[in-house]
Amino acid sequence: MPSPSDDPTSPGGGTVHEFSFSARHLSSSEVVADLLHEHGANVLVHCALIRSRERITQETLRDALQRLADFQPALWMKVDSDKPNPLRRRVTKRFTEMPDDDRVVDVTVVPANEATPWQEVAQTELRKTFASDRGPLWKVVYVEKAECGPDEGVDAAGKTGTEKTRQKRKSSSPCHEGVLLFKIHHVIADGVSMLDMLQRQLVPMLNSSLRRDSDNAVPQFFASLPMAPPADESFIKKNQLSWTKRRSLRSASMRASSPQSADGKAATEAPSSEPLLRIEDATKRTAESETRLLTLSFGAAVGRRFVERCGSSGVDFEEAMLTAAATSLAVTAAFCHVDLHSDVIVCGRPVDLRRYHTLHAHYEPLGHWIACDMVRVSAPRRPPNDHRFWTDARAVATSIGSHERPWKSLCLYGEVAKALSCSTDVIRHKMFRVHLEVVSLTADSGRTTTDGPVTMDGHYFVKSMSDVTPATMALTSTLLRGRIMCTIAYNSRWVSREFAAKFTETLRWLIPHVTDPVAARMTELVKLPAYVRACLIRSTNV
Repeated sequence: MPSPSDDPTSPGGGTVHEFSFSARHLSSSEVVADLLHEHGANVLVHCALIRSRERITQETLRDALQRLADFQPALWMKVDSDKPNPLRRRVTKRFTEMPDDDRVVDVTVVPANEATPWQEVAQTELRKTFASDRGPLWKVVYVEKAECGPDEGVDAAGKTGTEKTRQKRKSSSPCHEGVLLFKIHHVIADGVSMLDMLQRQLVPMLNSSLRRDSDNAVPQFFASLPMAPPADESFIKKNQLSWTKRRSLRSASMRASSPQSADGKAATEAPSSEPLLRIEDATKRTAESETRLLTLSFGAAVGRRFVERCGSSGVDFEEAMLTAAATSLAVTAAFCHVDLHSDVIVCGRPVDLRRYHTLHAHYEPLGHWIACDMVRVSAPRRPPNDHRFWTDARAVATSIGSHERPWKSLCLYGEVAKALSCSTDVIRHKMFRVHLEVVSLTADSGRTTTDGPVTMDGHYFVKSMSDVTPATMALTSTLLRGRIMCTIAYNSRWVSREFAAKFTETLRWLIPHVTDPVAARMTELVKLPAYVRACLIRSTNV
């Protein structure tokens, strides 16, 4: 924890920048032990100094934080709203649905007249822990610094400057100074990602809130870190995913629209009927986790046909992708001899980024969580035949459903564990919790804005993985100008390369057929001989 000598305004404290940040990280062992014992865990990220010509009030902070939460999927499920939100489900077993009257965001402004040093406030916050069954889940404390007294002109050597120097320094300094303390629970994000959030997102919003002439302006958003595990400074310095690598993750269709691809070679577009399946060189490693990305791109012809079938069947883009994700998860689990236990939930709302900027203050949450327990298996005795598996996978898209009104959202509930117990020869090794987050986006403009998933060149989305947050798989589907682009990100410590590749390949077969009229509704048992039975149950749209 910083000592008084760490104050950038004190002698020997270093150069003062207008916005300078430091972070306190818990070690990997502390984080894991804390999660296993289900105790509250804190990360305190503090801004060493904030200077502004307008006084920062509690209302100003709350306004900036609310605007930040409007663009943060991880916080949409946690921030107070005017009406109850059915999507505020249990993110993990540690947190129940928050009561409507319970504060989830605690904002506090400590006036300068209380003469409380910011170091003392920070130490007090570090000694406190969040409750695991109620709010708040994150806390923001702004400590005003006392105004400079008559000794303002005293330098580090103790020499007093002239009156002219003091007047010049006073006229060039902002009117108000303070220290911002930002504390958040590990279940939302860890110290690295919160540091990035403060540096790149909260500060621009705070600036915008302080400037009355730009109240209606949408602040510029920056891409979050590609991965945010608990780490020390060595991780931050050595494991940054460069923008060059991010650009290299663009799909083949996006590269084909340019004269040259990212590697400088001429780009050729693949046939629209054959989407590309690629394992990109975008691996991030720590002692606890390793994130890999797979990209899946469909040509314009498939995209147009997909949209047309969605319209004729009354199914929107998100609903169709949720169906494909749910079916692919069940099929892949059976192929890899993985039993899905507990609830597997798919739910959500369609998101149109064309209305995102104007409606973000009133928009419903974007997060779609599939929470399940996976049983990792080793050495299956009779692995299924690959050819037969894909034959059965293709049959899923053409043999299910009825002509009734399509579903609004899908749920795979508790019986899925029994339904997927298709092999008695599975060797159960160990259970891990896996959360598959499904996000579907549509955009017509060339430049879109989003947080949560990383924005690459304005229209390509990748979800971060972390061992601290239990989301070890993520599927992001984007419908951009008639093309369908998918990204599957997974933590290879818990999810095998085979599982992720089969999941992606299953999507490749299902997406072109999932909107067929015969598959417009999936309320009956899906039967794949000898491999999988999944119960896709219709639920009301939340």
